[in-house]
Amino acid sequence: MKNIVLSISIFFLLITSCRTNKGTIKYYIFSCEEGITEAIKDANSGKYELISYGLISVIKTDGFKEFYREYLVENYGIILSLGGCVVLEGSKCYREKIKELIYEEYGNDIFEVAKLGAIDEFRKTKEFIRDIKPEMDSGKVYWSWILHKQPRFIIENKEIDFIEYLGFADFEVDHYNKKNYCEISFIIEKNGVISDVKFKNAETREPIINDALMIKINGVHKWESGIYLGEVVRSSVSFDVPIRLIETYPR
Repeated sequence: MKNIVLSISIFFLLITSCRTNKGTIKYYIFSCEEGITEAIKDANSGKYELISYGLISVIKTDGFKEFYREYLVENYGIILSLGGCVVLEGSKCYREKIKELIYEEYGNDIFEVAKLGAIDEFRKTKEFIRDIKPEMDSGKVYWSWILHKQPRFIIENKEIDFIEYLGFADFEVDHYNKKNYCEISFIIEKNGVISDVKFKNAETREPIINDALMIKINGVHKWESGIYLGEVVRSSVSFDVPIRLIETYPR
């Protein structure tokens, strides 16, 4: 759902920085040829280090992400690493080649297959049984971005863009000027029904009122609920819409 806005900075512990896993990044690779050679060498030894570069956001949730990373290493020799902000040509070529070799060895769906396997194993852990499953059963609300299967708005067996369904024209969100946007948020229950619809200024959090839009949203068809760790869960989604469109709704 391209228009869902992940308003995580307000509600979550967000750690954003350029990080590295010291001892694993190959700083000495400068040329593309060196990067490719090193990737082939590592793959031949059963080690596939997939390095991500740039500004990295690390959000603490539960222990599944760490479990999944360890599962990849133990079962496939795939190491997920963080490489900092500076990407040398050799590092870029290393990543591209190692990714190609991972797919050659395990198939293009390796990460989907591995995640399903990790979920199955994680569900057997004490953490899941003792802490996570009871939270799910008691109605914990998960933000949609964390889910393993996103909630979808379905009409006649076809996924529909929700913002377009509401009648808003296509627009780009300026994330540097949030005060000009209304955040439309609601909870999708386990049975797909919408609840707790709210309109707020995306920056100030001041309530915004539009009775016609509220009636439209509350009267929509059921959604297909999201899934996390193999369980249907309650989830929260939000969309940022220009206030000028809210003020003139409906046209």
